[in-house]
Amino acid sequence: MGCCGKKRQGMVAIKQRDIDSGLLMHVEYSGNDSVVLRGGLTGRQYSFSAGQRSADVDPRDMSSLLQDTRFRLKGLSQKDSGA
Repeated sequence: MGCCGKKRQGMVAIKQRDIDSGLLMHVEYSGNDSVVLRGGLTGRQYSFSAGQRSADVDPRDMSSLLQDTRFRLKGLSQKDSGA
Protein backbone atom coordinates (compact mmCIF):
# COMPACT_ATOMS: atom_id res chain seq x y z
CA MET A 1 0.00 0.00 0.00
CA GLY A 2 1.11 3.53 -0.68
CA CYS A 3 1.65 6.04 2.06
CA CYS A 4 -0.02 9.03 0.40
CA GLY A 5 3.27 10.84 -0.21
CA LYS A 6 4.12 11.34 3.47
CA LYS A 7 7.82 10.70 2.81
CA ARG A 8 7.89 13.95 0.85
CA GLN A 9 6.57 15.99 3.75
CA GLY A 10 9.03 18.68 4.78
CA MET A 11 10.95 18.66 1.50
CA VAL A 12 11.72 21.85 -0.41
CA ALA A 13 12.60 21.69 -4.11
CA ILE A 14 15.04 24.42 -5.18
CA LYS A 15 16.03 25.03 -8.79
CA GLN A 16 19.20 26.74 -10.00
CA ARG A 17 17.17 29.66 -11.35
CA ASP A 18 15.80 30.20 -7.80
CA ILE A 19 19.35 30.45 -6.46
CA ASP A 20 20.38 32.71 -9.33
CA SER A 21 17.45 35.05 -8.57
CA GLY A 22 18.59 35.44 -4.94
CA LEU A 23 16.50 32.91 -3.04
CA LEU A 24 17.60 32.56 0.60
CA MET A 25 16.59 30.12 3.30
CA HIS A 26 15.64 31.64 6.66
CA VAL A 27 17.16 29.48 9.41
CA GLU A 28 16.54 29.51 13.16
CA TYR A 29 19.14 28.46 15.77
CA SER A 30 18.00 26.90 19.07
CA GLY A 31 21.36 26.65 20.83
CA ASN A 32 22.71 28.82 23.63
CA ASP A 33 26.34 29.06 22.57
CA SER A 34 27.69 31.47 19.97
CA VAL A 35 28.64 29.65 16.79
CA VAL A 36 30.15 30.71 13.49
CA LEU A 37 29.71 28.22 10.68
CA ARG A 38 31.25 28.20 7.23
CA GLY A 39 28.92 27.15 4.42
CA GLY A 40 29.98 23.81 2.99
CA LEU A 41 29.52 24.89 -0.61
CA THR A 42 29.85 28.68 -0.74
CA GLY A 43 32.36 29.18 2.08
CA ARG A 44 30.22 32.00 3.51
CA GLN A 45 30.24 32.51 7.27
CA TYR A 46 27.01 32.40 9.25
CA SER A 47 26.92 33.62 12.88
CA PHE A 48 24.34 32.53 15.44
CA SER A 49 23.96 33.04 19.19
CA ALA A 50 21.31 33.21 21.90
CA GLY A 51 20.87 36.88 20.95
CA GLN A 52 20.95 36.33 17.19
CA ARG A 53 18.87 33.23 16.56
CA SER A 54 18.11 33.58 12.87
CA ALA A 55 19.85 34.31 9.60
CA ASP A 56 19.32 34.02 5.88
CA VAL A 57 21.42 31.22 4.39
CA ASP A 58 22.35 30.42 0.80
CA PRO A 59 20.36 27.31 -0.24
CA ARG A 60 23.57 25.61 -1.39
CA ASP A 61 24.80 25.58 2.23
CA MET A 62 21.62 24.18 3.77
CA SER A 63 22.31 20.46 3.61
CA SER A 64 25.36 20.67 5.86
CA LEU A 65 23.75 23.19 8.21
CA LEU A 66 20.56 21.17 8.75
CA GLN A 67 22.54 18.10 9.79
CA ASP A 68 22.95 19.94 13.11
CA THR A 69 19.75 19.53 15.14
CA ARG A 70 20.10 23.05 16.58
CA PHE A 71 19.06 24.50 13.22
CA ARG A 72 15.77 24.39 11.37
CA LEU A 73 14.33 25.96 8.27
CA LYS A 74 11.81 28.68 9.07
CA GLY A 75 11.01 29.94 5.58
CA LEU A 76 12.22 31.37 2.31
CA SER A 77 13.15 34.93 1.44
CA GLN A 78 14.51 36.89 -1.49
CA LYS A 79 17.87 38.69 -1.40
CA ASP A 80 17.59 42.50 -1.46
CA SER A 81 18.58 43.81 -4.86
CA GLY A 82 19.24 47.30 -3.50
CA ALA A 83 22.53 48.59 -2.13
